[in-house]
Amino acid sequence: MKRLLLMTMLGLAAATGAQAASVLDSAEALWKYDAAEAGGVSVGQITDSSGNGHNASSVVQPGSATLNWTTSPAQSPVGFDAVDLFTDHGRALEFNKAIETNSDVSSAGYTVNGFMLSGSATLVTRLRWDGQIGNTRSWLYSNGGAVNGWLFGIASNSQLTVYQHTTTYDTIATNLPALKPGQWYDVAVVIRDDVESAQATDTFTFYMVGPDGKFYSQTRDRGTLYNGTVTTGNTLVGGESLGTGTSNQTKGFDGALDHLAVWDTALTDAQVRSLLIPTPAALPAGLMLIGLTAMRRRRH
Repeated sequence: MKRLLLMTMLGLAAATGAQAASVLDSAEALWKYDAAEAGGVSVGQITDSSGNGHNASSVVQPGSATLNWTTSPAQSPVGFDAVDLFTDHGRALEFNKAIETNSDVSSAGYTVNGFMLSGSATLVTRLRWDGQIGNTRSWLYSNGGAVNGWLFGIASNSQLTVYQHTTTYDTIATNLPALKPGQWYDVAVVIRDDVESAQATDTFTFYMVGPDGKFYSQTRDRGTLYNGTVTTGNTLVGGESLGTGTSNQTKGFDGALDHLAVWDTALTDAQVRSLLIPTPAALPAGLMLIGLTAMRRRRH
């Protein structure tokens, strides 16, 4: 019986791990941020691992704001990874927002010119947020801009949010916990455009695995307000407007990203879970050892 249980667990682990790898292979862009463990960032170091060529076009470090390489947890917030998809080296890209002497704010990040997602979309990332600088939003991803596209980040109340001009602005994940500065989270958002799906309305579904190891999700119904057609614009990672100023530059992201992946389609709930929830995709070494020990004892 114990042998059968272990074999079943291993089989399920392999199947779910294969699903996660297959989902990741379908990403439109995947930035792993594994170039270094410390030091400054050059544009050639931010590359797209999906094979679709969405490499950084420019690195923006205005005023006192900087981009740096840093380390990240080698495992997910729950203690281990589903499969070795993202954290190849336990490295991350750190965004250091700055308040200048004249009260302007500088936000650093990078651009991918000519790249944007249109219609339904999915974003998955592991992030460490270092808190608000000013009582405002912190945008970590801009897809074509706020008017023509959408933004993803952290609202002024520290909860995840998506901003899109025709959805009465913010759609906040009100049922998910507020993010705590300095903690690592695995998060995702799935945008389903009613024009592309069988459902009658547009929905934004938020996912989170926090430092407590618990899994959270919430779907927000947006009626038919979401206009997912993005025809012009660029991708900005690190803010809505990279640079120095007192307007949208104040809404940059301050923290670190371990990885960031986007899809030009709405992933299913099962697909998102395969990326965010480790069990049973990979079993902890301790659990594996228990199972193997039980098998050995049975032989005696």
